[in-house]
Amino acid sequence: MKRSLTLVLVLTAASACLAAQTAATTAPPATPHTHSSIDAEPHPVISSDARWTRSVAVGIAALFAAAIPLGFMVRSTASQLEAPDPAHDATTTPPSH
Repeated sequence: MKRSLTLVLVLTAASACLAAQTAATTAPPATPHTHSSIDAEPHPVISSDARWTRSVAVGIAALFAAAIPLGFMVRSTASQLEAPDPAHDATTTPPSH
């Protein structure tokens, strides 16, 4: 298990180094940008319509509210689902000396 994990880590590091080396050799030389070239590119726009945020927040709150009683129910039945410890089993006889 340790050998396979080590092999995966070494191969991941080697591939990352190779990718960085390839990107460095194939990257075009840096050119200074002007405002006109930056503004000509499309940019993401944040919507001014925020009506959906209330319904999302209510939905998240409803999920948390539903999870609270379910969590208490699971927690109360968890002790019933645990297997008894065989070292303290009453059916075993103690060793005789």
